[in-house]
Amino acid sequence: MALALLNGTSNNSSSASCFIRNPGSGAGTIGFDAQPGDYLASNAIAPDRWMRIALVANFMQTNKSRVYVDGQLIGETNSDWLYNSTDPTNPEYGDLEPVNPADWQAWGQFPSPWAFSSGNFPGSTGPTPLDSLFTLFADLGDADLGPGGRSEKAYLANLYFADDLLTDGEIAALGGADAAGIVFTSTPCPPDFNGDGTVNTQDFIAFLNAWVAHDTRADWNGDGTVNTQDFIAFLNEWVAGC
Repeated sequence: MALALLNGTSNNSSSASCFIRNPGSGAGTIGFDAQPGDYLASNAIAPDRWMRIALVANFMQTNKSRVYVDGQLIGETNSDWLYNSTDPTNPEYGDLEPVNPADWQAWGQFPSPWAFSSGNFPGSTGPTPLDSLFTLFADLGDADLGPGGRSEKAYLANLYFADDLLTDGEIAALGGADAAGIVFTSTPCPPDFNGDGTVNTQDFIAFLNAWVAHDTRADWNGDGTVNTQDFIAFLNEWVAGC
């Protein structure tokens, strides 16, 4: 069984890029632009339960995506072209024609989804967009993989798109599945570690447990390592409160 999660094209003109599969072994798998045998496996991916899946896709620099389930990193898989997947150091249209520097500056160095190339670039078949879009739960299929439509039912409670490469700590702060949503408009309070709305001893204990376990949520300064500096940084914020 498979769920087509993401399709890198804007018009569902190919096979899905990212699939979640249930091989029946007890651990679900997920892969992005990968063969099923190369998918990441995790017991956190399972049918008949709510889960928060996060993909941090860095197609342009590393062609890798970091995959998280309920705030926990489960590993790295490949990546693919996604919305705003335009290299800011060398922006190009889908036919590889360079974006006019004046246009790029006028857009605020942010890809315009309505802009088209001239169509005169060598090898171009006509005016081509930046292709800076993606589709969800779409799988048309292709000549190599066969017909599309390979997708089980899924329920999407909420979706959060960030035009940034979020860190492990930022993903962890989003937490697991929550009916209230993902991004809240109230003033954030990082030292409220357990999210109960109050900064107290329970938050200190929860952080300490995460820190001892080297949980990525305890990487408080976001440097990729859980160490004494994170403990001191959290302690300072916890004492200051919100």
